[in-house]
Amino acid sequence: MKQENTAPLASDVRRKILPLLCLCSFGTLFSFRAISPILVDISQEFGITVAATGSLGAAYSLPAVLLALFFGPISDRYGRRPLILMGQGILILSSIGSMLAPSFIFLFLCRILAGLGAAAVSPSISAAIGDYFPYSERGRAYGWLISSTTMAIVVGVPAGSILAGSFSWRWMFGLLTLVFLAVMILMIFHLPAERRTEPSPDIGFATVLSGFKQIFRVRSAAAALLSTIFFGIFWYGWGTYNGAFFIQTLGISTEDLAPIFTLQGLAILSASQIGGLLSDRFTKKSLAVTAMIAGGVVMALLTHFGNTYWLAITLNTLMSIPTGLRFVSGSALLSELTPTARATFLSFNASAQEMGSMMGASLGGLVLGSFAGYGLLGISFAMAAFLAALILHFFVVEAGLLKATEDVLNEGRG
Repeated sequence: MKQENTAPLASDVRRKILPLLCLCSFGTLFSFRAISPILVDISQEFGITVAATGSLGAAYSLPAVLLALFFGPISDRYGRRPLILMGQGILILSSIGSMLAPSFIFLFLCRILAGLGAAAVSPSISAAIGDYFPYSERGRAYGWLISSTTMAIVVGVPAGSILAGSFSWRWMFGLLTLVFLAVMILMIFHLPAERRTEPSPDIGFATVLSGFKQIFRVRSAAAALLSTIFFGIFWYGWGTYNGAFFIQTLGISTEDLAPIFTLQGLAILSASQIGGLLSDRFTKKSLAVTAMIAGGVVMALLTHFGNTYWLAITLNTLMSIPTGLRFVSGSALLSELTPTARATFLSFNASAQEMGSMMGASLGGLVLGSFAGYGLLGISFAMAAFLAALILHFFVVEAGLLKATEDVLNEGRG
């Protein structure tokens, strides 16, 4: 097997790098989830339907679907730091543009730009975790990453919702701009360039194509990507319409969404910490499969029976628990499917995730635009979760489990 060309870091250095990666990931999720609580407000200001405004979710995902495939090989060649810094700069520009958008079309284009920045950042963050943490510790590392990312829902989105409800939806993007500026400054001064044990190959079309072929020769990798698409339809598609569901179903205001998102985020936060421990103790695949099935069931219950305030909040919070478990166990599982082309594969995975998000947002627009309502939308998203679980269960082999077993045997022989 080809060896990875990134030198391992000492544990104290890893502990310093992890918070930086967590802050960066916090910003990207905040940017994605920022649309959900202000969807109705944007539709009212520009005089369009909520279904049409939901296309902003698809706009954010579009560049990631197309370009995340190429950012992975570039990250493998030039390192994680340059891609992360470039992506942060793009996110700053897109947030400023969104805050000042004079028309819906301009806002739509700014969301495409934001998706481009996220497409550069996200795979590099995940690949950096895979580079610097051994598989036996990776579940906990991803647990911290998902936990800090989830703070965007616990703190960022509720704070933005209060600002948007009190003043204007544009304040949400003003807050995002400040977050990205702060993260950018910290990254410039404190994120080191990784050390490589061997020169990275030159990047060209042949190199990129070779990386793609390497991934698709592994059946588990290809199946995992398909599972990710369906999971993206389920969770990220719902993320686009989550706030609109509460506003239109229960008649609450934008600022009233703040405690709902805080509870949702806290549920994911707690589950991700538990999931990090469980995924390192048991098989990561079984945990991810079980979590997606449970999430799909609660999704169907929420959209059919969540017509009272406290029941809807309870179901929405409960649905977030298996989602947090899936994030951690799935991330750790996928990180070892193609270790010699980790960033390339994780770029494919990010692209698959964004494709699912785009499909989910588009599906939501079609369903709500046809006046079918949130009940049918919930069933559609639940079916996507079930398909994601089935594909992962039957077609993905947990390569990292085999590697960990080999490592234990080798240590025993030593």
